[in-house]
Amino acid sequence: MSTGNSGTNDNKTGKTVGLLAFFGIAALVLTLIVLGTGGKDGSESFYGEESDRYSRAQSYGGQSIPRFTDAESRQLSEELAEEERRYGVCFGWKLTDGSDDLEYSELYESQPDYDIGMPDEEDSEASQSDESNSPADPAHSYDQGSSRGPNTPASTCEKWVELRATVAYTSATSEQWSAVELEVAQDSDSNMDLPYDSDFAELGITAERFIETPVDTTGQAAIALPLLLTQEGSLPARAAESRTETRAAEPLPSADTGIPGLWRWVWLVVLGIVTVLGIVLGTIGLVRQRGGGGSDGPPSGPPEQGPPPGQAPPPGQQPPQPPPPGQSPGPRWPPQQ
Repeated sequence: MSTGNSGTNDNKTGKTVGLLAFFGIAALVLTLIVLGTGGKDGSESFYGEESDRYSRAQSYGGQSIPRFTDAESRQLSEELAEEERRYGVCFGWKLTDGSDDLEYSELYESQPDYDIGMPDEEDSEASQSDESNSPADPAHSYDQGSSRGPNTPASTCEKWVELRATVAYTSATSEQWSAVELEVAQDSDSNMDLPYDSDFAELGITAERFIETPVDTTGQAAIALPLLLTQEGSLPARAAESRTETRAAEPLPSADTGIPGLWRWVWLVVLGIVTVLGIVLGTIGLVRQRGGGGSDGPPSGPPEQGPPPGQAPPPGQQPPQPPPPGQSPGPRWPPQQ
């Protein structure tokens, strides 16, 4: 009887230990995956499997991208004007149709010394300032505006930041994907830490979204720009007073509603706790299984017997009497004295 119970308990303990070990390993793998995503160099989070990085050296030849209407430009300018009153910085945007900008031949003929290839790290940093060495695109190839109004560049202000997005569609027969480029520029006197495309990706603003809805996504990215600059520490968390009004500054939205990367750290904490619990409980289960292997059930042995035949019982003890006929043997109570 005790052997069967011991085997059942061992099977249950083994299954429990196996499940705990499985969940512990799964939590550890998920933690490593979360740690491996994002980051300043994580442009892969912005460019998906169905989008490419835009390059002037390529000819895309697709249809024209959607453009801003007058109503959309005015609405975006009004919303950015609120952000300018809060922070004292002009915010702007520029959406360029990459298939309608300067072609390769035009670019080389106008500036033969201009480097058309992919920019290196130093060129990428230089492109985030207003001292860009790229030639101006034709006016019909882009839409531009700022907190100062539609068709008004942010660079008209003394202190400004501008979101620049380029989207180029490829033809239906092309083997290449449509391309996107996203960068942030600022005035030469500012030294702010500007967000990267991976920071926008943490808010769900990706290259594929720019390809699907260029106008809406550009507006969302421009509105998110002050929040990302605050997250980078380039803008104060407490809004500045308005230049034209004396009303108190409005605080930023609660951190629970939009700080990028918050949920990633919450998942890290949860997965870390699950991993530790799985390892600890699994270890305890193994120790108990090994330590209690031979202690299950009462010890088995031969039943107690009376004195050997031919040996008299101890003094004061009567020899056992057979039961009367017709009566089953069993314990007698009260015992005889």
